[in-house]
Amino acid sequence: MRGDGGRRYEASLPLTGDATPLGNSWRQQGIPLEHILVAASQHGDGEVLRGLPLGVVLANHDPSLDELRHQRSVFFARCPQAWGILEGMDHYRFLSR
Repeated sequence: MRGDGGRRYEASLPLTGDATPLGNSWRQQGIPLEHILVAASQHGDGEVLRGLPLGVVLANHDPSLDELRHQRSVFFARCPQAWGILEGMDHYRFLSR
C-alpha cells in the first residue's frame, strides 16, 4: 500500500465478514481503499471481497469462492498461498501504483 509521501505500507489482517470496518479504518489513516489488496482462500473470505477494488482468490481456494469469478475486481490466481498473492500483486501492478 502507498501512504502519504510515496511511502509503502504492508499489513496482513485476518478479516471476516463485512469489509466496511476495514474501509473505514484505512480511511481514518488517509489510505484510499484502492490501495488495499485483499487475498482470499476460505469460505468466509468471499464477503470481504465484495465491493473492494482489488481482490485475489488463491488457487487453493474453497469452491464456494468460484461465485466471485464474474466480478471484475476479483482476480483468480493460478498459484496457491503466498505465490498466489504475488501473482495477484503482479496482475494489478500493485507495487507500481
